[in-house]
Amino acid sequence: MVRLKRIVEALLFALAFWGPAQADEPLSPPWKSYVTLPGAYQLGSSNVLPNEGKSCAFIRSQKDVGVKVHALIYQAVSSKPYRGGKLTLKGFLRTREVQGWAGLWVRAEDAQGRVLSFQNMMDRPVRGSTEWSPYQVGIDLPDQTAKVVFGALLVGQGEVWVDRLSLEGIGPERAIEKLRQKIRSLPEKPTNLGFEE
Repeated sequence: MVRLKRIVEALLFALAFWGPAQADEPLSPPWKSYVTLPGAYQLGSSNVLPNEGKSCAFIRSQKDVGVKVHALIYQAVSSKPYRGGKLTLKGFLRTREVQGWAGLWVRAEDAQGRVLSFQNMMDRPVRGSTEWSPYQVGIDLPDQTAKVVFGALLVGQGEVWVDRLSLEGIGPERAIEKLRQKIRSLPEKPTNLGFEE
């Protein structure tokens, strides 16, 4: 009887903490998905433990896949507000049993679709099981940039949740002013050349 009571209490606690589970939903426009191996991943949105709000996106491997297989979610926007400056993609990621790696990515393209600049998190990958944490990647946007494509990806096996993405740009005028401020903050002459201070 005591054991049954503890099981019921545990179930009630789980329901109160996790909330009612709902079926995963497809990605909402304008989000799109791409997979290198059809059927290897499920991509969509979920209301289970988002970082903020009611839902988040996810990428989940469906079977054993190697680290050469990947899936990503993405959308494209005009580069006009950011062209000639710098752009940073920020967002939150949570992972479970990622055996390859997960991360954010952002890419600048010209009018013909040629890649002008690209950055992902391959050099600082998210692996294993992690709680919600903030990440960011940044690129320069040349003057001939026509569009920006951005999103999140999962390489290999595991699951990643994505939430609260944002694009933050520094236009050419602000970028030049920041450079000027940086130059003005430099010392006028070298110091401690003998390493004695």
